[in-house]
Amino acid sequence: MKILFTIILSIVIGLSSYSQNQVGANIGYGISYYNIKQYNNNIQLTYTPKSAYEIEINYKKRWPGLLNFGTSVSFQNQKLKVNSSYKDSKNNFDKSVDYKLNNIYIKAFPEFIFGNKIRYYVQIGPSLSIMTSSESDGYLDITGIAGNEPITVHNIITGDASTIFNTFSFGFFGGLGIDIPLSDNFTISASSQLDYSINSWFNKENDIYSSRALIFRIGANYIIREVK
Repeated sequence: MKILFTIILSIVIGLSSYSQNQVGANIGYGISYYNIKQYNNNIQLTYTPKSAYEIEINYKKRWPGLLNFGTSVSFQNQKLKVNSSYKDSKNNFDKSVDYKLNNIYIKAFPEFIFGNKIRYYVQIGPSLSIMTSSESDGYLDITGIAGNEPITVHNIITGDASTIFNTFSFGFFGGLGIDIPLSDNFTISASSQLDYSINSWFNKENDIYSSRALIFRIGANYIIREVK
């Protein structure tokens, strides 16, 4: 047992001495598509995806070979527009709302590296998003019959959207990228990531909005220790 422990410790120390620690930052722009799972199928709902942007910082631990590890924290702003219409025995309801959502994403992932100087990589792993703030801006028109004439009441919708969107969302993400060296300690990168929320896997007594954000990013990285 002591011999096995010594061997494992030697391997860990050896890999550490040949590892590369890298910190980086990315900015990104993309589309915040949402999968909407409706609770009430009598409501006619249409959805328009809009732009999203992201700012990310990341840390990666790399060793010689294929498999490495990374983690990241990012701020992501998403926008979407939702239109819905429905009716009851007396009134027709028409609703249109623009939403703005600010989320913090925390991710941990294995990273698969290909190449030596110019490095191509594939990422996949779990993610947690936390909605830090939200805004809604729209209207709800209620049309009923008074006598023989239709009358429409126009209601303004504003405020946060915390009752509609989940504060915490769990999911997965996948990404592709390339690192191009500028010097021994600096690289630039281009990458893309798809975030996939699993909120729609669960049943609730309300509509469920699950993010499918696709972000294209550019960034810069600083290498703390180069592989020997």
